[in-house]
Amino acid sequence: MYPALSSSGSSGSSGSGGPILGPALTLGVVLLAGWSAESFAAPLDSASDKDDTPVVHTPQGDVVGVLSTSASGNKFMAFYGIPYAKPPTGDLRFKDPQPADKWEGVLAARREGHMCMQPTSPMKRFAYVMQKMAGLAKTLGRLPNVGRFAAKHMTQMSENCLFLNVYVPGIDSEVMLQESPPETPMPVLVFIHGGAFFMGSSDSMMYGADYLMDKGVVVVTLNYRLGPLGFLTTNSTDAPGNAGIKDQRLAMRWVRDNIRAFGGDPDRVTIYGESAGSYSVHMHVLSPGSKGLFRAAIMSSSMGPNFYGFRGDGSALSMRLAEALGADPDTAMDPAKRVKFLQGVPVRTLYDKMMSAVIQEKDLRTLSPVFPWALVPEPQDSEDPVLTRHPNDIMRDSSFNRVPIMVGLNDKEGSLLVPREEQRTRRTPKSRTLEY
Repeated sequence: MYPALSSSGSSGSSGSGGPILGPALTLGVVLLAGWSAESFAAPLDSASDKDDTPVVHTPQGDVVGVLSTSASGNKFMAFYGIPYAKPPTGDLRFKDPQPADKWEGVLAARREGHMCMQPTSPMKRFAYVMQKMAGLAKTLGRLPNVGRFAAKHMTQMSENCLFLNVYVPGIDSEVMLQESPPETPMPVLVFIHGGAFFMGSSDSMMYGADYLMDKGVVVVTLNYRLGPLGFLTTNSTDAPGNAGIKDQRLAMRWVRDNIRAFGGDPDRVTIYGESAGSYSVHMHVLSPGSKGLFRAAIMSSSMGPNFYGFRGDGSALSMRLAEALGADPDTAMDPAKRVKFLQGVPVRTLYDKMMSAVIQEKDLRTLSPVFPWALVPEPQDSEDPVLTRHPNDIMRDSSFNRVPIMVGLNDKEGSLLVPREEQRTRRTPKSRTLEY
């Protein structure tokens, strides 16, 4: 028996399982990226305003969410901004994430957590693309509020950003009065957003789960550190790298330890990612440290190793960043001094200088100025590494996590990069001409 959803002393939830990669879930996965501004949680002053919504009793503490409505009009519960890690600030900047502490009382999970730090300049291009896709959004019944999303992107960022959202279907007033949890826990889908490892978030305006709430699956979306905070490395244990992927893995461990309280089945977890999130999923398939945290994987629009997701050596980038921020040569060259220096730089300054530090890389073949942050092989003595070898080597000797995998892409998705290439080279390189 596991902790139940409860309200005023009563408890319950409902929902049925099913093949985790079945047709219904597959359709839901396709629609997950439909914009859903309606599911954005309204701020609450305290958990005392929970009224008669159910309280979830997790090993981390009690939590109350907000009642929402799915695309088909069914009720579901959304729990926003649950911390899964300690704030990665101060001495924890660039370090492996640490599990969040337990809390006292009831956590009012009705306000989304801050986005992770990222540059604001890509929003102009992103807003343009979203406007062009408005016709598709209308077809899906969701028209993105570009101005609202862009404003939130540029103003609601923080280094303290390691939060996740949980969406639970099948919650209504009748279910709230039931005295027992569901006999069959529901399958779980953990979604990892994309954004080239330097932008993006789990924001419900982009990745609300109100379509999947009609499919009988518990959905978890998460933030992870981006850019230098998530992928800076010194090629030493001072900053071994891949912190953003380790954030994802810690969130998956949180799911393993807590999702039963939300009616989910920790033995039926599928991880699903798009673009850089898809690359992340592939790395979890390859990583020994992620073994047992999921039973299936979905990769949409990327898989590794590819031209942007993995670097053999990322230490030069961290040295250039330190130099751009004013570090003397001795500090920039020494890994321990470099990390200590960068930990003391205001986070906004760090990101303002980020692109000037990487623009020196002009290798258009790898698009490294466009995708500067990537995974790296970690030192063998790293405490909890993602990978210590190149992904190719792991795949060659078949020493990866053997789980069912679904791979897909979107028609003409590569055309998103063509305008950037044209601007950089004044022509579309023949090697990057897209044929459909």
